[in-house]
Amino acid sequence: MKTLQNWFETPLGRLLAAVERQALDHHLDRWAGATLLQIGGFGDGQRVLRANTSRQWLVGRSAESKVDCVLRPEQLPFQSNTMDIVVLVHSLEFSDNPHRVLREAERVLAPEGYLLVLSFNLLSLWGCAHALPALQRRGAPWNGEYFTSRRVRDWLTLLDLTTISVEHLFYRPPINRSRLQQRLLPMENWAARVVPWFGGVHLTVAQKHVAGMTPLRPVLWRRRRLVAGGLAQPTSRKPLDVALRRDIQ
Repeated sequence: MKTLQNWFETPLGRLLAAVERQALDHHLDRWAGATLLQIGGFGDGQRVLRANTSRQWLVGRSAESKVDCVLRPEQLPFQSNTMDIVVLVHSLEFSDNPHRVLREAERVLAPEGYLLVLSFNLLSLWGCAHALPALQRRGAPWNGEYFTSRRVRDWLTLLDLTTISVEHLFYRPPINRSRLQQRLLPMENWAARVVPWFGGVHLTVAQKHVAGMTPLRPVLWRRRRLVAGGLAQPTSRKPLDVALRRDIQ
């Protein structure tokens, strides 16, 4: 039975992966110097393209693709509040407990961090194809459980994550023929205007807020700028640490 990573190597899979990675890059380009955890790849260990991050981890369920770590998304071996960005690439549809996947993602997400969730849309042409038993027997992506964008938002709300945006992608039918997909390209423009919720995939962006939390990074940056400009000359690390603790209290 075909896995999702195998399917991403098909013409339709590569086409969808290109659309999804472009949408992710549009958001990730805004955040530089962050630590990023990507759960699930786009076939052959493909990562997001232009994320200006200081450190990235690509993890997955199996070693069939090039990943940094093989694990279950329901049990992440990372400390809490350590990742600035977490990206879920169709991790919900193929989990026995999708809410637990989101809960683990929220746990490792740092305060004011961002969670980006890619998921197949139940209310779409892809959702209709997914309902066919003949396709389900072929394996991924048809044998997963599809969700509406509203259901994903509800789950995020239960985890006290604030939804920032929801974007629908790929309005063309899931036909594995490159030439026909090229001819159907105009559908992306008019369908997005007429039925914007009908895309085959939805991308949800949410943020983790912690009440009463003052981010430490801006304080560190301000101190470094003062030192670089000659306005402050700390004699040791201890006085600087004391000053920082005083600033964030």
